[in-house]
Amino acid sequence: MLKKIMVILLVQVLVLNLTGCLKKGTQVNKLNEDIEFKQEQISEYNQEIQRLREELDKYRQALTINYFEYEEKKRFVEKELLITAIPREGILPLNMVHPNTVVEVEDAAEVDDQGVWLYVVVPVYDSPANFKGWIRELDTVPYTKEKQKLVQSEIYLNKGTPYIGIGVHTDNAIEENSVNDLPEDSIQKLPYNQRGRIENKINGYVRVIVPGGESLWIKEEYIIFPSVN
Repeated sequence: MLKKIMVILLVQVLVLNLTGCLKKGTQVNKLNEDIEFKQEQISEYNQEIQRLREELDKYRQALTINYFEYEEKKRFVEKELLITAIPREGILPLNMVHPNTVVEVEDAAEVDDQGVWLYVVVPVYDSPANFKGWIRELDTVPYTKEKQKLVQSEIYLNKGTPYIGIGVHTDNAIEENSVNDLPEDSIQKLPYNQRGRIENKINGYVRVIVPGGESLWIKEEYIIFPSVN
């Protein structure tokens, strides 16, 4: 009987030891997984630190700006781009220039080995902030008669120009070419001169966004494009 008890106790001790070893093994595996995860995080952090250091080095580089007289007062931007606070690629972006925009040139300069940069004024319609900045001359083209009809921004509207407000019924009427079926009070007149950006063209009408974010439908014939230099 005593031997049986001793055997049972011995088995229990062995089971407890084995269970403890298994738990420790599981804990060790978990710790190893945590270590690998932390090492991956450290590697990612180091890469980000290196990227930020390289970015910071760009700001520390000396910059020579040689200004000169620029004959053209307007340039045409065909593709979306950013204006920057200083004449250097991708540094301190201020605002976006929409495609097919006429920008006003206030200054021009040769910058180190980066070619000619233009200090321009761009149209804005929400907040009157960050509307001046630098763009590369290479990212613009001359504003000519051929480009004039492609302009989306900035266009002008005279006081008294008829317009239709944006809405489900009016939008459908424009798309279905059934403007004449709209109620008479759907067509109103601008109380003052206005400027804006063309967003869309449908059936002889253009959708124009104006300062404040409001959009209007205007007959294409009423659109006034910027004059050519």
